[in-house]
Amino acid sequence: MRTIFIILTAFVLLLISCEKPVDKGEYGNPLIKFYGDAFADIGYSIIASDEGYVICGSLTVMDRELNESGDRQIVLGSEHLDMGVIFTDQNGIQTHKLNIGTAAGDDVGRQIIYYNGYYYCVGTASIDRGGSIDKDVIVAIISPGGELID
Repeated sequence: MRTIFIILTAFVLLLISCEKPVDKGEYGNPLIKFYGDAFADIGYSIIASDEGYVICGSLTVMDRELNESGDRQIVLGSEHLDMGVIFTDQNGIQTHKLNIGTAAGDDVGRQIIYYNGYYYCVGTASIDRGGSIDKDVIVAIISPGGELID
């Protein structure tokens, strides 16, 4: 009986010593990361890359300036959405982002793929057609370094 107790105690100690610490993330959950800046930032697609992850969606764009004391930003005018592409490292830490869009209205990236060495983000763009705003398909081609290809 004593031998069984010693074996069980050793086994429990072995299991306890094998416990791996888990990064609990920003809000205590290892699966939660927040990206974007303000208001209606939305992610629609994510892919893994050699460097980390690439997220495609929409990012809110607002005109801002610092207040007189320089300690707070003031929102000037209205907001609109740009197609947003966020690049992260392997740990999910944002390395850089792109805002791609027109000034006419909301632009949204819906899907991102990697093909032939480039990222392709496809979505919709608002195009001003001389008084009316139309929605057209937009495809943004992005280099592996995160630069927009014209």
